[in-house]
Amino acid sequence: PEYAPEVDLEGVVAFAPAIDLQGILRWSMDRPVGARLLAYALYAWGNTLPGVSFTDVVRPEYLSRVEEMARTCLLTPAGFLMQGEVPLAKDYLAVDPLTTDPYPALLQANRPDGGLVAPLLIAHGTADSTIPFAGSEAAAEMRCAAGETVQLARFPGVSHIGIVTSAGSYALGWTVDRQAGRPVVSTCAG
Repeated sequence: PEYAPEVDLEGVVAFAPAIDLQGILRWSMDRPVGARLLAYALYAWGNTLPGVSFTDVVRPEYLSRVEEMARTCLLTPAGFLMQGEVPLAKDYLAVDPLTTDPYPALLQANRPDGGLVAPLLIAHGTADSTIPFAGSEAAAEMRCAAGETVQLARFPGVSHIGIVTSAGSYALGWTVDRQAGRPVVSTCAG
């Protein structure tokens, strides 16, 4: 890798990865968790990128509420308490970030689609209501088509939160196998 050339990367593990941001956004416009995740991205971009304004994409009457959502971690007690009061993204958005500049380019730029030199394990629950499982399937297919070594591990009936406990031992074993030099069992067709 360019950022740490001294590291010998033996494998990459991703649990329910947010790979397809456009797909996640389309899928979650009317879901509270999607509203939270989008608020995080919009707030971060608006506070760090030149020419990107949080106030241009959020309706004025929702600005303080959406900023509060973006500044509160979903997994803290405050985040749990606020969950019932979350406005939906389709209600708080002033513009469609899928079609309004600069957001389509930002969504694409944050898509992890660069080549990997190490094997990849994607572990994802099929009952994930936060990050659609279809995004992991599409990512695995794309990487397989590019000739990368990919193992997509499906966990039937497992949710987004449940994937860590359901797949943790599996991922640990996969990682130990990489460190021992054992071959990867790829799920790529052909």
